[in-house]
Amino acid sequence: MSTVDFNLEEALNTVLMQAMPQSKEKQISIDRDWPAEVSCMHLCGDNLRLQQVLADFLACMLQFTQPAEGPIVLQVIPRMENIGSGMQIAHLEFR
Repeated sequence: MSTVDFNLEEALNTVLMQAMPQSKEKQISIDRDWPAEVSCMHLCGDNLRLQQVLADFLACMLQFTQPAEGPIVLQVIPRMENIGSGMQIAHLEFR
């Protein structure tokens, strides 16, 4: 694992762009649902691993979703926890 500083929304948008060819092929739209605070969240962690896991998650959703079932929505629910002077832990729920 590698640890780098990255913007969460940029990572999420990269994942959505990677899923677009498959979503167009299956004629299933992918929508996003996350609060505005996600756009300015800078995290320290394994950006590539997070993108890999979320890309696999979306690929599975696309594989098992039929066009008639409606769009797929990638939802992010962030919760921040203060752990000291200026330090926070981000708890992120992906649905």
